[in-house]
Amino acid sequence: MAPKDIQQQTYEIIHCLFDQSPENSDKTSQDIETDCPDDDDDSFDPVIIADKLREVGDELDEQVIHQFKNALKSSSQMQVEAVFRKTAEMLCHTWMSERGEVAMEKHLLRATVMLGLYVKRNCPRMIPSIQGVMATFLNTRVTLWVSQQGGWKAEYVFLGTKPLTTPLPSCNVPSSNELLMLKKTHPFIFPLILPNGENKL
Repeated sequence: MAPKDIQQQTYEIIHCLFDQSPENSDKTSQDIETDCPDDDDDSFDPVIIADKLREVGDELDEQVIHQFKNALKSSSQMQVEAVFRKTAEMLCHTWMSERGEVAMEKHLLRATVMLGLYVKRNCPRMIPSIQGVMATFLNTRVTLWVSQQGGWKAEYVFLGTKPLTTPLPSCNVPSSNELLMLKKTHPFIFPLILPNGENKL
């Protein structure tokens, strides 16, 4: 899917993430107006994806949230985006040091949703601003990655690591005679230890 289509979908997902109407759980993608092309998009449902993102970002880092809350309180409207971006990147770097095998974009996604959900629950007056900040941040930082995974509907977007799909090349262990021959033709490359542990040097 083209990145520009994913960017439009991101706005729809963020809208659903912050939708507080009780009937939100009954909505589907057909209830959301969109300018996206219909081709290859029939399985995209922003409501379902928003629910998955809630699960991804629902665990709060209390220490970081405390710093985030204090920074928001002392920030002007113009500074909110910078505070949000800085906090999300700080969370990402912390999690990368703990779980480097997980894609950086996955950490950024989780951090962004976590901070957004905190604002939704505790600073409702800031929701309109944070929605725009989140959509812009995600579209800037993870659009290409989401596209490479196959779009927002791809299951890997919400998983920790991508499974290895390319089989490793097979390795044939040389026989003792082959090792001896290699030793004779290349005597300075390596010490020769046969499979039975016998050193022939």
